[in-house]
Amino acid sequence: MTEDQFFERLREDAQELRYEPAGEFAWTRLAARIGERVRTQPTASWFLARWFRPIAASLAALALAAVLSLQMIEEPASVETTVAAGQHSVDIGEALSVE
Repeated sequence: MTEDQFFERLREDAQELRYEPAGEFAWTRLAARIGERVRTQPTASWFLARWFRPIAASLAALALAAVLSLQMIEEPASVETTVAAGQHSVDIGEALSVE
């Protein structure tokens, strides 16, 4: 497949995904939103938030995993329950029995 064929096929496939605003109002609003984002200068707080949000989310997930792990480690299965379950025998009919 040549490069021209590839790009032609890509354009055909992407045609379905293309967004076409309906009406003059939508075009005006779209242009205003794009212009506003281009004119807005990023601030220091914007840069800090962009870096710290993923770090904070990662640390929160790590803390949650640690808390759940400690809870599972510190609360072992009850020994009485395990012993009591092993002392019962179950009779299933005359031919089968489980002790």
